[in-house]
Amino acid sequence: GACSLAAYLLQRPVRMVVKLETMMEAIGKRYATYFNYEAGVNEEGKIEYLITNVYEDNGSAFTDPVTLPLLAPSYTNVYDERAWGTNMYDVLTDKPCNIWARAPGTAEGITLAEHIMEHIAHELSKDPLSVRMQNLNRAFPTEALIENIKEKSDYEKRKAEVEDFNKCN
Repeated sequence: GACSLAAYLLQRPVRMVVKLETMMEAIGKRYATYFNYEAGVNEEGKIEYLITNVYEDNGSAFTDPVTLPLLAPSYTNVYDERAWGTNMYDVLTDKPCNIWARAPGTAEGITLAEHIMEHIAHELSKDPLSVRMQNLNRAFPTEALIENIKEKSDYEKRKAEVEDFNKCN
């Protein structure tokens, strides 16, 4: 609106800079996403079955329901999804409509999977990284990448330091 009018009146391109917060107030933000799940795991944290229900709040109208189809591949991400079952629902509510932000669905999808991995690790009192490693899709080179990062970052040493600190404090 304002930029178009200014460009028309000045007969030249006009650039408008808007803070992200202001833009989100004006035209919306990521869709609210809710999920629940039931999982069965072995003693190492390997998922033997996972049923997930994902609900995405589109607001009062289906203006651009694009994020659920993009959420699905990012949800499984680097994990072995053979034991995963997922139901996805677009829902209407009495809230104003939003519009997707950059990378629609990917942040939500990755967050869902990582939340589940953290929850499994917490319930089993396991290292979250070991639970993630148990559930990797071996078709991807992720395991080698993680081992490389662990080595270069002194992961085991740092982990021991954190555990010692937590015991003392």
